[in-house]
Amino acid sequence: MVIKDREYRREYSQNRLRSRALIGKLLEKSSITGGDLVYDIGAGCGIISEELAKRQARVIAIEQDNKLFNRLKQKLGDNPLVTPRHGDFLTESLPSQARYKVFANIPFAATAGIVRKLLFSQNPPDDCYLVMQKEATQKFAGTPTETLSSLILKPWFEFRILHNFRRTDFAPVPTVGIVLLQAERKKLALVEAKYTHLYRDFVAYGFSQRKSALKNALKGIFTYSQFMRLSRDLGFRPESDPTDLDFQQWLGLFNFFYRRVDRERRELINASGERLRRQQNHLKKIHRTRK
Repeated sequence: MVIKDREYRREYSQNRLRSRALIGKLLEKSSITGGDLVYDIGAGCGIISEELAKRQARVIAIEQDNKLFNRLKQKLGDNPLVTPRHGDFLTESLPSQARYKVFANIPFAATAGIVRKLLFSQNPPDDCYLVMQKEATQKFAGTPTETLSSLILKPWFEFRILHNFRRTDFAPVPTVGIVLLQAERKKLALVEAKYTHLYRDFVAYGFSQRKSALKNALKGIFTYSQFMRLSRDLGFRPESDPTDLDFQQWLGLFNFFYRRVDRERRELINASGERLRRQQNHLKKIHRTRK
C-alpha cells in the first residue's frame, strides 16, 4: 500500500516513507518486539507508529508540525499502544531509567542534534534505527574512514547500515542518498565508565591539533620512543593522519595512554572534547545568523 502524503514542511527537511510494506520489512530486520518502548521521532501522520503498534510495541510518537500532529492524533489517538506528543524532540525528556528503542524517519536538518541527544544521554537507547542521509551516516558510522564523531561513539555503540533506500521510496523524492542506520548499544562497553571523559578528550585532542601527521599531533603526550612502538604494535605509519587510523587503533592508543602516561601529560588533553564542542556550536551559530 502506498501512502499519498504531500503535506510536509520544508524547513524540517523531512521526506516521508510511502510504503507500509517496506516499513514492515525494515521492522522485521530490527530487534523490536512486543512490549518494547519505542520512540518515533518526526512521526508525521503516523505510518511508522502504526506499524510499530501492530507489532505490539508501546510507541511515543513525536511530531512538531501542527497539521501533521492533528492528523496523527486523529488517526492513532485512540490506540492504547500509541502516545502522540506535540513538540520538538530536542526539548523532550528521555526515560531516566527505563529501557527503550528508537525507530524513526527523522527530520534531516536536525540529524546531528537528534543523534547527540540519543547517543550521549545518560540513558541511551538499547537499539536505534534512524532513516537519514547517507552523508550523515558516514560521519557517525565512520565509513569509509573514521571521524571524530564515530570514534567518540564506537566504544559504546555498534553501527550498521541495514538498508539503502531508493529515492522513489519517499515523498517528496529526495535529491540525496538515504539509508537506514542502526546504532546498537554494546552490552559490554570497550571503555570503562570512569574513563568516558578521558577517552573523549583524548580523541578530540588528537583531531584538534591541526597538524599533518599524528606523530606531531600527539608528540606532547607520547614520547618519541613510545609513539614509534605504538605505531609498530598497532600497525599504522607514524606519518598517518588522524583519519587514517581505524577505531581499534585509536582504542589501542588510548589504552596505552591511560595506563602508562603520567598525570602531567594527561593534563594537556583535559577538557579537549568540551572545548571542541563549544567551538563547533559557536561556528553553527555564526552560520545560522549569516544572511
